[in-house]
Amino acid sequence: MKKRKLDTLLILRGLLAVSVVVWHIAESNDNIPVFIRIPGRTAVWIFFGISGYVISYGFLTKRYLLNRADIKAFYINRFLRIYPLFLLLSLLTLVTAYLITGKFVINFSDLPSQIFMLQFNHEYVLNGVFWTLGIEVQFYLIAPLLVTLFLNKFRYGFLLNTGIYFLLLLWLPFAFYFFGLSFDGRNIISNLSHFFIGMMACKLVLDNKHSKYNSYLLTGVIVSILLLTNYLYQYSIKFYWTLGTFLIDLVILLSVMLHANLEKEIIPQTGLILRALTFLGIISYGVYAWHPFLIKYIPLLDNSILIVLITTVFAAFVSYKFVEQPILKMKRQNKKAILK
Repeated sequence: MKKRKLDTLLILRGLLAVSVVVWHIAESNDNIPVFIRIPGRTAVWIFFGISGYVISYGFLTKRYLLNRADIKAFYINRFLRIYPLFLLLSLLTLVTAYLITGKFVINFSDLPSQIFMLQFNHEYVLNGVFWTLGIEVQFYLIAPLLVTLFLNKFRYGFLLNTGIYFLLLLWLPFAFYFFGLSFDGRNIISNLSHFFIGMMACKLVLDNKHSKYNSYLLTGVIVSILLLTNYLYQYSIKFYWTLGTFLIDLVILLSVMLHANLEKEIIPQTGLILRALTFLGIISYGVYAWHPFLIKYIPLLDNSILIVLITTVFAAFVSYKFVEQPILKMKRQNKKAILK
């Protein structure tokens, strides 16, 4: 059996993708206990934080340099990661909806904004969860600029980035109380703090490579915070959108620290659960993208968590095997080809 390093962020992504599926089923199934309903927004914010970490890691470890060729390779790689499955499911939904209703659910004039993600507040007719992909793509566009804040060795770089983070964090309540905007901001500005804390966490762990943290303590604090934010969502929603936003960013920071603490560990050959969770993380994009289509267009699933999860994981595995994996091979070859 092939040796595989323990990647806690990958495992976390898989668990979060499953939690989003459970959350959406729970909307129409009151029998699901409240305490296991992790709010979908919690999962999305952590997804954004992990993206901030992963993207900045590529630049801070010099996999990508800030030159024309490398930035071109970066953008192509991001396109290859997001768009194939996005386009596949969008087309599948369009055809399925037409076969059922005899009508196209999207106007031709809306295609540019829906396909090329040319929106400020994101809303996607063909697959509702794709609003997060629109924000991801817009973050990719500005990521090389943001990463310069961490590449340059400013004398007070940490204080500068901390100040920027808190300005981004405070935007949501500020916009709500002073401009009457919704807390549910589905745009890059309202969510940028989560990407940014992931970038800050990346810089922190890279600058402190030899630091060791107590993994059990980190895990305990992460779980405790998630339980607290879950409680806030259920019983004090305004505190969730204010204090909870900061607490979830703290989870992102601690999760990156936990990842750095354990990334050199090898999963034992007997660690089948860890291997299964790691693979779930690998196909997590498919799990996240497939489940709205399956829940909406296959009524036989009948809101059963187990049946929906099995069907979703199977669909994600198939699309990973025949769509994502072949294209990811192109992604790995992309930078070398561009630099020739």
